Amino acid sequence: MISSILVINENMKITTGPNWLDLPRDVTANILQRLGTIEILTSASQVCSLWWNICKDPCMWRTINITKYGYKHSMRNKDKFVKICRNAIERSCGQVEDIDIEHFATDDLLAYIADNCAGHLRHMRIAMCAELSDKGFCESVKKMSQLETLDISYQTQLSKDSLEIIGRYCPLLKTLKCRWIVANDRENDVSFAIAKTMPGLHHLKICGNMPSEDGVLVILDGCPFLKYLDLKECCCYYNIERLEKRCRENVMDFRPPSLHCYSSRYDYGWGIESENWSGYED
Repeated sequence: MISSILVINENMKITTGPNWLDLPRDVTANILQRLGTIEILTSASQVCSLWWNICKDPCMWRTINITKYGYKHSMRNKDKFVKICRNAIERSCGQVEDIDIEHFATDDLLAYIADNCAGHLRHMRIAMCAELSDKGFCESVKKMSQLETLDISYQTQLSKDSLEIIGRYCPLLKTLKCRWIVANDRENDVSFAIAKTMPGLHHLKICGNMPSEDGVLVILDGCPFLKYLDLKECCCYYNIERLEKRCRENVMDFRPPSLHCYSSRYDYGWGIESENWSGYED
């Protein structure tokens, strides 16, 4: 019995997995970039000297994503998350192009982002950050002239002034998504701010804030390059036929309010079966 086991063991081929250290440096960097910012800083960069050196490369930090952790966890670890975010920005050497933050952003952190990333920052998402003030947001956005995509969600402390500042100081802005901002939106404040200051918009999504039908028409008149307009989460009563007719002049994809929110003889609006936000995900 023992001899037969020895024979079997001698005939077995020992196989091992690939040696990650043998991978080309650019391949390793590509793999590491698929991790989140926190995972790279707290785990991956500490695995070995090679990975540590790769994670020092400013190119690794062009995208900063600190999301998916939930409100309670983010608040418990707010100071840690702020420190990690600042560390990532410092490592980027000013090359951050895309930043996505949930829950823990403050006036000071946004000011730090503006002071250190404004030259290259193209895309920014700030969501559910209760400690971010209207004044702090405005002061920081004034420095972000290169922004092309902006997503501000559940920031009810912001005012119409914030939107006007965005329009005036971010002339390259092409995509705006605003969900539940400007708690005291009176008489289409949001609509008029967008129409007045953002003529170059191509993509617009409004959720929660309720522009009237006249407000929507004001946006269409003020944003002649608008190709995608999403109002499906605005529970307002519109004359959809009228809006569709107006949108056909230049809007390729119009998404009217949800079916139970408006009055129309149609079951569906036109062109709403597919969404194209150029990588813009809900």
